[in-house]
Amino acid sequence: MNAPLILEKKEHIILGLVWQIIKIENVGKISLANNPFIIRLKYDNEDINDLLKLTPDQLLLRWFNWHLKNAGHNRTVNNFTSDIKDGENYTILLN
Repeated sequence: MNAPLILEKKEHIILGLVWQIIKIENVGKISLANNPFIIRLKYDNEDINDLLKLTPDQLLLRWFNWHLKNAGHNRTVNNFTSDIKDGENYTILLN
C-alpha cells in the first residue's frame, strides 16, 4: 500500500484498503467450527477431511455455487472478480 495515496485521499485506494480489512475479518471466520452447516458443501465423492482442507475463500466459493445450483441456475462462480462482474450470479444468490 502506498501511504502517500492514502494521505492524498485517493478514494479508490481507501475503498480497496477498507475492503481488504472487511474481507480478512469476515472470511477468516468461515470454518466448520463456526458454522456446522458447511458440511452440506461436501461433494459425494469427498471425505470430510477434504472439505476441512479448503481455505475460507474456497469454502465461500463452494457455498456460493451450492446456492446457485439449488436455485436451478446453470452458471458457477470460480472467482470473485470476472465471474460476478455482471451481477447475475449475485442476483440469483440474493433471491
